[in-house]
Amino acid sequence: MSRPAIDFLHPRRHAVLGWVVLVLGIATATAAWRQHIRWSETLASLQDDLISRERAMQKVKLEAQSAAVPSESARRLQRIAPLLRQPWLPTLRAVERVTEPPVYLLSLTIEPESGAVSLEGEAPTFADVLEYAAAIDLGGSGSTAEVRSHEQLLEPNGRSSIRFRLSGKWDAR
Repeated sequence: MSRPAIDFLHPRRHAVLGWVVLVLGIATATAAWRQHIRWSETLASLQDDLISRERAMQKVKLEAQSAAVPSESARRLQRIAPLLRQPWLPTLRAVERVTEPPVYLLSLTIEPESGAVSLEGEAPTFADVLEYAAAIDLGGSGSTAEVRSHEQLLEPNGRSSIRFRLSGKWDAR
């Protein structure tokens, strides 16, 4: 057996294999640490995507549930929407075509649910009122408006006029 000897004059020789193994270990540990960071980032992004998809699905479910049970105003709009899409233009054109001086239209009310049309106007004589009522053809159906009320107005300058109210049934044929 050899005895250990201490020699201060000659430098000690280090094993090259030990240094190689040490460098390979450090490189492997660094590569494993970098891979761990990449996988953590990938996992975090996948979790974020999953959370956002779950939130989107919850939002879609809530919208579907809210659409399944419409509110009172939504139900009312659904009921009157077909009535509002009816062709009111012929009635409005008939009123516009007939309303000329000396008859003046003061108000026009149309009730979509019942199809009732109510007109309020002013004319110089009752004969003008009757002529106006006979001339209106509501919706092209041949139904004329009826005089519902009238009153004579006296202006301060001595002129008189008749304020009247007509009503009729609008027909969408």
